[in-house]
Order: sequence, then structure tokens, then C-alpha cells
Amino acid sequence: MSQAIAPGAVVETREQVKLLLGEGGLHGRTLAGFDFVGLRIDRARLDDTKFERMTLSDALFGEADLGRTRFTRVDLRNARFDSAVIVDAVFEDVDLTEAILAGVHAERVVFVRGMLANVVLSGARLVDSTFTEVNLYGAKLDAATLVRCTFSDPRPHIGVELTRANLRGAVLIDCDLRGANLARADLGSALFIRCNLDGAQLSGAEATGTRLVACSTSGADLPDPLRVQRAEPQEGSRP
Repeated sequence: MSQAIAPGAVVETREQVKLLLGEGGLHGRTLAGFDFVGLRIDRARLDDTKFERMTLSDALFGEADLGRTRFTRVDLRNARFDSAVIVDAVFEDVDLTEAILAGVHAERVVFVRGMLANVVLSGARLVDSTFTEVNLYGAKLDAATLVRCTFSDPRPHIGVELTRANLRGAVLIDCDLRGANLARADLGSALFIRCNLDGAQLSGAEATGTRLVACSTSGADLPDPLRVQRAEPQEGSRP
């Protein structure tokens, strides 16, 4: 049976999935066109696996290897990726509403045209990752570290949605948040280093203890604590 679903083959039934998981993982296969709600796939080998047109809500990925994994048009609501390592992966047209990605390590991950409302990324480390045309309303990024991440929306006059996002205690370095909607977000004690916040909307945001270091904020709607900070001489600035 396993020879018929060798790497590169298309998996189309739950029974085939169970067989492959019993042998260690889904490495290199394509899963397409069926649903597997509540799938337990933690610690499995999923590198180079493709998931297409599926419902995997409430799935448990846990510490699975997600290198070069691709999700396309997949329902991942309430799925759990706690402490997973996700490298060179793509989430395209995916619903990650209220999914748990706390503590994940993600490098060069692409999120495009997705729903990530209330997604939990607390304590995550995100490096060289992009969020394009995604909804991050209420996303929990508290205590997360983001390095060279880009948040954008190519549609005219629309910024990436981060309303009510929680970035309390987060550290953002060299991140692009131009035009982002951070209205009523919690930025308390967050540290932004060399980030681009041009045109960002931060009205009503909580910014107590927030620090901006060498950041660009041209045209940004800043809350009072950050507006005052911007008006003060910046550390290391020339007299």
C-alpha cells in the first residue's frame, strides 16, 4: 500500500493518511480534496508536503517538521502548531482563525490572502516572513520577536488589518508596517527598531512604555505617548 503513495503521490483518503503517519509522516506527498477535522499529526515529518482544498480545523500539528510545507485553500481554524519549526512554508488563502502558533519558530514563511483573526503567536520568533493581504484582527503577538517581517496589502488605500492586535512586550526589528491599521492595538512595552511605520494608523493604541528606535513614522497617526517620543531628541541623533 505504501509503495502506491510514495513521495510525490497524491493522497486522497483518510485511510492513506493514517497509514503514512504510522510509517513516520507525509513527507513529499500532496493531500487534496478531502476533510480530516481533528487530525493528530504532531511530531510527524511534513517537509515538502502540500495540503490543498481541505478542512483541517482543530488539527494538532504540535512540533511537526514543516519545512517547505504548503497550505492552499485549507481551513485551519483552531489548529494547533505549538512550538513548531516552520521554514520556507506557504499559507495561501488559508483560514487560521484562532489557530495556536504560540512559540513557533518561523523563517521565510509566506502568508497571503489569509484570515488570521485572533491567531495566537505569543512568544513566537518570526524571521524574514511576509503577511500580504491578510486579516490579523486581534492577533496575539505578545512577547513575540519579529525580524525583517513585512506586512502589506497591495489593494489601493487598504492597509494590513491589525486592529486590536496584542503586541505587548514584542520586539520588532527592521519590519515594514507601512499603512498598517493598528487602531486600538496593545503596544505596551513593545520595542520597534528601524521599523517603517509610515502612514500607519495607531489611533487609540495603548503605547505605555513603547519605544521607537530609528523608526520612520511619516504620515502615521500616532497615539500621544509615541507622538511625544517622536518630538523628543532621538538617542544618537546629531545636535
